[in-house]
Amino acid sequence: MIYVIDTHALVWFPEGSQNLSHKTTEIMLTSESPIIVPTIVLAEMKYLFDRKRIATAFNDIRKRLYDDERVTIYPLDDLVIDYLPEQLEIHDAIICATCLALQNTLGEEVRLITKDEAIIKSSIVATVWSSLEEMAKNSLLLMIPLKIIEVQNGKYLEEDDIVRVEDDYARS
Repeated sequence: MIYVIDTHALVWFPEGSQNLSHKTTEIMLTSESPIIVPTIVLAEMKYLFDRKRIATAFNDIRKRLYDDERVTIYPLDDLVIDYLPEQLEIHDAIICATCLALQNTLGEEVRLITKDEAIIKSSIVATVWSSLEEMAKNSLLLMIPLKIIEVQNGKYLEEDDIVRVEDDYARS
């Protein structure tokens, strides 16, 4: 298995963000599989850092990538251009084309680590994210009963100490 990484995961991983799914964190921490970083992802990282939209210094991220033996920075070459899908914006298309180029030339299974809805909905490449929200969209999971429970812990257990992001029952 080869993993290609999108910008979201590469931004959120060094920051320890809760936006990163458990499956993605697991792959990035423990997987011995190759991780491919398309050059467009590096360019996006530099762009975000230069505009102060991410906290981790671009050069620190780049150094970590170069120091990790599993990571390969994949160039935007003629092969990637040949696989560019037409229905996506250019950044997303380059990332998907990198996956397709690797899969078709190496003959190995390639998965894209992404949360990008346009890429996921396009089904052009196999993706990995596995957040609860994404799993719920999977039709197979709809056949399995899923219960989400709320747990309270501590000495004070009243309604007024709970912060709810969403509440179907309109409790305050």
